Amino acid sequence: FDFIFDYTFFCALPVELRPKWGKRISELLRPESGRLLTLIFPIPPHIHDNDSDADADVDADANADVDAALAPPLEGPPFPVTVRDYRKVLEPHGFQMLEGSPFEHEDT
Repeated sequence: FDFIFDYTFFCALPVELRPKWGKRISELLRPESGRLLTLIFPIPPHIHDNDSDADADVDADANADVDAALAPPLEGPPFPVTVRDYRKVLEPHGFQMLEGSPFEHEDT
């Protein structure tokens, strides 16, 4: 495929199935020119995942791990997801994030 759009498929998957999703997406897209567009939803309100920078420092990762450990169990689907969740399963297959723009609603 030249293009894949994901809005609510990834968030419906339990964490243990997400690496298979990343692998399959890489198999389906045309090498070099295929594009994946994801709209990340739902984002947990307590996570401020400023992970658009590939060089995010170790402290941010450690804080996210602590936040996740202290958070109540997540029920789903849909399961809350973050940019980091996508990067974790896509980057091993050569994906690069080209743009990440959070949407802020005036009520959030």
